[in-house]
Amino acid sequence: MNRDEITELLPELQVFMKTLSVFSLILIISVFSGYLIALWLWSQEQTIYAIVLASLSFIVFYLSKQQLAAISSTYLKQDNRYEKMILFVRKNLQKKPPKDFIQQLEKAITIIEKSS
Repeated sequence: MNRDEITELLPELQVFMKTLSVFSLILIISVFSGYLIALWLWSQEQTIYAIVLASLSFIVFYLSKQQLAAISSTYLKQDNRYEKMILFVRKNLQKKPPKDFIQQLEKAITIIEKSS
């Protein structure tokens, strides 16, 4: 991940980061809702259903959290303008874990935006 590449793809990467944020928000709301429904089920003495729903919510959160970058790039793949950016993201996701890649990308975008 070099600065020139990021500078060239900056507008597309900003869209990618916004899309990633939207999908993260959807994930958080979904998981939180699942936990609230599980809590309600538990209060209605439906303990088994509450445990199953809470477990499913956790599994969805755990698995999706690691795949959000891939999901976001797949969503943007519908638009041909983002083709080069998607290749950049996928190439970097093969080299680094998603969490590390996103953190480095956020830092790099912030530095480039401040220097412009």
